[in-house]
Amino acid sequence: MTTDSDEGQSPHVAFSVSRTISADSPAFSGHFPGDPIFPAVAQVMELVTTPLEEHLLAVNAGSIERIACIKQTKFLQPVRPGMTLEVHFSEHPSLEDTWRFRITNPSAPDDQRLITSGKVIVSDQ
Repeated sequence: MTTDSDEGQSPHVAFSVSRTISADSPAFSGHFPGDPIFPAVAQVMELVTTPLEEHLLAVNAGSIERIACIKQTKFLQPVRPGMTLEVHFSEHPSLEDTWRFRITNPSAPDDQRLITSGKVIVSDQ
């Protein structure tokens, strides 16, 4: 985890996780035979909400914050079995309770590295 700060703004937190997409994942079942693609909902659940909730639980001393909303999500590249992806999270510097995320494939060509991006709104409600 790193903490960044822009002059004149409060510090914001950034962290990353790495995940390898198992070819045995049940998410590939029926999606699509002969041309497996990791579904968008699986990307969001396994690569975004779970790591972010684990991070928030750890840094908030057990205080529970939950995902309230996922916004402006763009799915730009397919996710295939065996891909190792990096998921980058950063607190939005000006929107409270908002995190930005980027899922990237570090082994892809530069113009295909970004897989998915979006914003997550968290709430303690």
